[in-house]
Amino acid sequence: MQLWNLLQTSRRDFGPRAAVRTRRGDVSFAAMFQAAEVLSREIEAVGLPSGLPLALAFPNGPAFLTAVLALFRLESPAALVSPRYSASELVTVAEGGGVAAFLTLRSDATRIQEMLGTCRTVSLAAQTWGEDLVFVIPAGFETASVPVLAEGAAVLKLTSGSTGTLKGIALGPEQVEAEARNVIETLGLGVDDRILASIPLFHSYGFDLGVLATLFSGACLVLQDFFVPRRICDDLAHEEVTVFLGVPTMYRRMLEEPSGPSVPAPRLRYLLSCTAPLEAETIHAFHARFGLPLCQHYGSSETGAVTNHDPAAVLRHPDSIGRPIRNVQVRIVDEHGTEVALGAEGEVVVTSAAVARGYFLGAPVDGGPFREGSFWTGDLAVRDGDGFIQLRGRKDHVINVGGLKVSPEEVRRTLESHPSVREAAVIGVQDAAGEAAVSAMVTLKQPATEKELIVFCYRALADYKVPRRIHIRDALPRGPAGKVRLRPEDVPLA
Repeated sequence: MQLWNLLQTSRRDFGPRAAVRTRRGDVSFAAMFQAAEVLSREIEAVGLPSGLPLALAFPNGPAFLTAVLALFRLESPAALVSPRYSASELVTVAEGGGVAAFLTLRSDATRIQEMLGTCRTVSLAAQTWGEDLVFVIPAGFETASVPVLAEGAAVLKLTSGSTGTLKGIALGPEQVEAEARNVIETLGLGVDDRILASIPLFHSYGFDLGVLATLFSGACLVLQDFFVPRRICDDLAHEEVTVFLGVPTMYRRMLEEPSGPSVPAPRLRYLLSCTAPLEAETIHAFHARFGLPLCQHYGSSETGAVTNHDPAAVLRHPDSIGRPIRNVQVRIVDEHGTEVALGAEGEVVVTSAAVARGYFLGAPVDGGPFREGSFWTGDLAVRDGDGFIQLRGRKDHVINVGGLKVSPEEVRRTLESHPSVREAAVIGVQDAAGEAAVSAMVTLKQPATEKELIVFCYRALADYKVPRRIHIRDALPRGPAGKVRLRPEDVPLA
């Protein structure tokens, strides 16, 4: 009950304050903790084996935070699962993660049950603000075994990362507490803050900067069911929001509103962007229209928050992800692990008390990127003399075209600089001869042809970097957390 006991300070100090605000009303810290106690006793009464992970498959809402608190009280590992996971992903979590059951809303239970196959459901009497809760229990859970790293964990994060292969990351109570402390100290969060989020709370970004930040700091978490640009503008102006958790696509859509209102946002301190690179063009355009700086936030499920931009420095360093946050060390190293000189490219290595224990699911045989308390991210970056870090792509994404190296990030940035392109993704594929080739997919904000885009790329890039094909789509393929997930089969060369 380490985290539960630790959070009793929040319960005492913030009790009557609003912990969560939705369109249906406010939920106080006191009410949420009380509901969590009731829910935890009901979970115990179901009779599931103690110590097995329980998956939380919730949309955004107070029920999700209540369920997290209930599992903290029970010291049961909480696996953060998207209710939109595919059948294969749900089965992987159940079988590979040793999950005893999926706790979800009744509205999602039927779908999850159908996806899992043979299983039973148990309805819980506890209702969290009008939401009926249901356990979906897979057949054979009695013989489930907990992966070693998941034993005694507090939170189990699921991510497909950059590979599309589902991996599970285990965090103990000490890592959860450290992550909350790092975020709160860096952003200066307290009881007077309101954090607006329309991103998924089961995603590491939403969980760390939304759920944990609220539970540990006393800030109010303002939730939206889905993203509507005009509604966001209104909430920023009228909800006295101090921190907004966004992604690049949201900011682009806000800019595309033909007659969107200005955003006074008198108390706003941070407009954060994470999960994908934020282009300098978007930063400058947003500032010109709304007078507000967009701050790139960088982190991962394995590391928690790593860097954050300084609002006062954004316009001077628009290509940067900022500087390391409180209590986090970032090194940029060569292939031997030696720190490179300023301005030289290397791999980002993160060290902090918030770095996860390791992978409990989908783990590389050799332990992978977790080494002696640090995480080797695979991201390539440079650091300037002021300490600002700029990402240059990923080591494992570099495309080898006839012996020449192509950065997908450079090609993506070039495509998104075209006035007709809203968003782009780039990947390496094999042609009929088995040779590597560059391929891309884009969405448009105004008409353009594939030929026009290819000609544009030839003017801006070396010829070997130009995509062989540029597929125009209404939307880019994404994983359950909303990240772009482009695979070779999505972009055939033929």
